[in-house]
Amino acid sequence: MFLAARLLIRWRSGYFHAHAHAHPPHEHDHRHSVRTPLGAFTIGLVHGLGGSAGVGVLLLAAIPSRPLAVASLVALAVFTAASMTMLTTGFGTMLVHPRVRGAYVVLAPTLGVASLAFGVWYAAAAWALAPYPF
Repeated sequence: MFLAARLLIRWRSGYFHAHAHAHPPHEHDHRHSVRTPLGAFTIGLVHGLGGSAGVGVLLLAAIPSRPLAVASLVALAVFTAASMTMLTTGFGTMLVHPRVRGAYVVLAPTLGVASLAFGVWYAAAAWALAPYPF
């Protein structure tokens, strides 16, 4: 929910501007901010805590043998990291494509609202304040 709200705030403040322009050498009238390594790590950490960590806890709770639980946790961690790397690389490559970049300005608020609504519903369902059909 935090990341969805952050996306909506950044979109509303004009962070995702899409216009074609060239930057001649040594001339730059505005900055294109880039996520810092710490920012990227923090976002990855929030995603991991929200998803993979929960699966890991459930996995450990379901396996009675300690050596098998540790081996399963290591396998989960390795394959989660590998699959997330592949997906992130694919999405990142897709998002920098010029056609997609222009559409993202329109798509960002839709993704943000949908993610925020899902997070609110999921939290409400976890506290038995909303129906949880699964």
